[in-house]
Amino acid sequence: MRNLVPLIAALVIGISSAHANDPKAALGAPSVNELQATLDDIKQTLGLVPDMFKLYPEQALPAAWQTLKAIQLNPNSAIPCRYKELLGLAVSAQIPCHYCTFFHTEAAKLNGASDAEIKEAVALASLERQWSTFLSGYQTDFDDFKQMTDQFIEKTKRAAAEASASNMNFTSIPASPEATYAEVAQTFGRVPEFIRNIPPAGVSGAWGGLKVLAFNPHTAIPPKYKDLITLAVSAQIPCSYCVYFDTQTARLDGATEEEINEAIGMAAMSRHWSTVLNGMQIDSSRFRKQLTQAFAYIKKQSAPSPHNSQAKTRG
Repeated sequence: MRNLVPLIAALVIGISSAHANDPKAALGAPSVNELQATLDDIKQTLGLVPDMFKLYPEQALPAAWQTLKAIQLNPNSAIPCRYKELLGLAVSAQIPCHYCTFFHTEAAKLNGASDAEIKEAVALASLERQWSTFLSGYQTDFDDFKQMTDQFIEKTKRAAAEASASNMNFTSIPASPEATYAEVAQTFGRVPEFIRNIPPAGVSGAWGGLKVLAFNPHTAIPPKYKDLITLAVSAQIPCSYCVYFDTQTARLDGATEEEINEAIGMAAMSRHWSTVLNGMQIDSSRFRKQLTQAFAYIKKQSAPSPHNSQAKTRG
């Protein structure tokens, strides 16, 4: 071991000498060309370079931008852009992050999301937080919760295979705790302990809210994307109970593993940039102004040119 010390020391001295005239390289910063290429790409994509990128550590900016562009800004990824932005909105709404909430709301609208879908995404996030609190606060046994979830999934699969229509009324709130427990038992095969722990005066409303929005197959957002939205929220709370349940229901509703992974990646991305924006105390009004300019630029870039429109008309 003693013989290695001079070798290591010589190596360190050699590295230090090599970077003596390049302090950025010594810090592990990207080359000037790489950094400039990243800034140029941001400007080409957004029409300007927002402050959040200018203030980000130079050595980490190329990787951070590449990840953001490859997942969130990629129009050809697994999840359609509209639902990715609704997913990002749900995550940012319950962090809560006013920067990201503004960004994802405007981006969702830009990608065709309706007001009903935007409201629904926010409400789904709030429900996920509520039920995560119930599960964690009542110290629910995780293995028992997994077993209940697995039974629910198998029960639902059998009903689908037998073409058995659910007789649950997705538009009403049970009139009493007893009626609530009956619906819960019908859904899960039993009444889990964490639901019995909810104060009786509030259990009907709590269950009714979950049923009419999250479980209802006829709301504004399709079931698969509702599952992916709640999975994204639960992944970064983090809530192991909800992650397990939402992953299983997403698969049940037809989500692919690529979509599931992307939903989690979007959640991580929203947390990442929320931390950057809040930690660097970016000026809110300036942020909104820059993002508004960026959205106007993107909208203009995506609009068909008069020449192309005429060509399509002639075709």
